[in-house]
Amino acid sequence: MTQTLSQRRARHAWQAVQKASAALNESEWEDYQRQSKRLSVRIMTSGLGHAIAYMNAKSGMVNDRLGAGMADWLLVKRPTTKRTRRDKVCGKILCDEICHRDANFLRFATNEALQYLQWLVRFAEAEIRDKNKSQ
Repeated sequence: MTQTLSQRRARHAWQAVQKASAALNESEWEDYQRQSKRLSVRIMTSGLGHAIAYMNAKSGMVNDRLGAGMADWLLVKRPTTKRTRRDKVCGKILCDEICHRDANFLRFATNEALQYLQWLVRFAEAEIRDKNKSQ
């Protein structure tokens, strides 16, 4: 059965949220949810390159997870680069790709990042509600 691009995007975002939920403590998890929402706004106001550079500068477990998930989707799962599943991707590699690729890639990556973040934010919000219900 062939999945739509939106389904594949949603599955990847779901898996990223599940991994983050399992790895982060409660305060880090709340920060993950908050930062994922802010990342969309940062991309729309400053552009993808600036938003990813800002996230990389902040570093830390939460920003590293967000950057790695976004980079994995944009550089490995979406076939626009020569990267493979064996390549370790992170926010810094995504910055490098943005700086060295053409304007078409930047437009593609920006659009795709915003669509990906819609799913990520929804799933992160749902996961927080589930955690709060069980307490």
